[in-house]
Amino acid sequence: GTPLERLGRGKRPGRPEAQERQVMGQGSGFVIDPSGYIVTNYHVAGKASQIKAALPDGTKLPAKLG
Repeated sequence: GTPLERLGRGKRPGRPEAQERQVMGQGSGFVIDPSGYIVTNYHVAGKASQIKAALPDGTKLPAKLG
């Protein structure tokens, strides 16, 4: 414990107990195979529960870790 680590923990008047929050992020990668394999860094998608790949032409496709 530091004060910053404790920030947001515990009960606060007028606030729900525990809320699940959705965090969205983005990163970059490279398509390395015509079948759709993409290489990126672990910090970009490693702990994601849902991944979408956005291509330069605007296409968005579901993706998964492999």
